[in-house]
Amino acid sequence: MSQLVLWGDGMGTMTAQILIGKSHPNDGGIRPEWMVQISENSRPRIILHDNVNYLAKPNRKPVYYEWVPSVERGVEDMLAMIALHVVKHQPLVDMLVRECPCVLENKVEVYEVPDVVRDSMYEAVKEVEGWPKLAISVYFRCFLESRFSILEDLDVDFELCRSVRVREKGGWGDIDLKRDVGAMAKI
Repeated sequence: MSQLVLWGDGMGTMTAQILIGKSHPNDGGIRPEWMVQISENSRPRIILHDNVNYLAKPNRKPVYYEWVPSVERGVEDMLAMIALHVVKHQPLVDMLVRECPCVLENKVEVYEVPDVVRDSMYEAVKEVEGWPKLAISVYFRCFLESRFSILEDLDVDFELCRSVRVREKGGWGDIDLKRDVGAMAKI
């Protein structure tokens, strides 16, 4: 079984998880087939893997992709990753094979992709049809927390779950922080 080896120390904090799959036609929810995890510390990472439903159906040869996203357009980077590796949007694949094949590798640093290719990649995301459902759990202070409004412009089913109440006990003493971070509202 292959194992994901993160760049650097691999000690990042998970600040978001996105289940990718199919909606159930009667019961809501999602039948996950892929997952994105957002890891943050010294720099964010987007990790896409297909070892999601490991209890019911273990994946003997899991597939992992890891991108270091742009801070400015991290949601678009994540969507491009999904369009490329999950949806396999052929115009995007063809463009990247021609213009910047390094994006097809398992580990990508988005800032190393030329700006013109990144802009074309983001435009291609807007043309994707047949998106899977996205069930997005975003935790307080995730660098992408306020940037998911782009989903409104895409033909994608999604559920966005944000923190409405946070309670944290500090690791350096008796600090107990309670935050009401807002009610559910359109972003």
